[in-house]
Amino acid sequence: MPQHNEDYSTQDMAIYEVKDERPQLPLPRELNPALPDIPGVFLFLMKCKSGKSNMIFNLLSREEYYADIFDKVVIISPTVKIDKSSQHYFREETEDLYEIHDDVENTDDIIESIIQHQEEFDINDPDNLPPRICLLLDDISGALNRNSLYVFPKLSVVSAYK
Repeated sequence: MPQHNEDYSTQDMAIYEVKDERPQLPLPRELNPALPDIPGVFLFLMKCKSGKSNMIFNLLSREEYYADIFDKVVIISPTVKIDKSSQHYFREETEDLYEIHDDVENTDDIIESIIQHQEEFDINDPDNLPPRICLLLDDISGALNRNSLYVFPKLSVVSAYK
């Protein structure tokens, strides 16, 4: 076996971050720097009756958080119509903001249609920017099927670009 006597001590082996050169989708207002950035993925794992839905409603409806940031909030939840903390989503004054789905068996199709809709826009064209969509999946862990494993990674990729 041949021996290599090359000196590697002077080589730069650092890992450098790839610069994101994509244009940023502008937000309608500045966010509090303490809040997680948009786009992003939030995951709340909490026990039953611990206030998840109440917390999510506060995040979406209060100006201190993300009120007026999203053009559309798509909610998929089998309990959204019976959960008392979700009744605010059904007010007449917010009917254009919230799109409600309680048919969780169609979760994959709903998400796929959101992705297809977003792909119709061009983030490089200021006159054709995609809408800022918040996808809220609540109480769906038992409703996901094996096919969801294919949709969610694609959704994460689209989230990074949109």
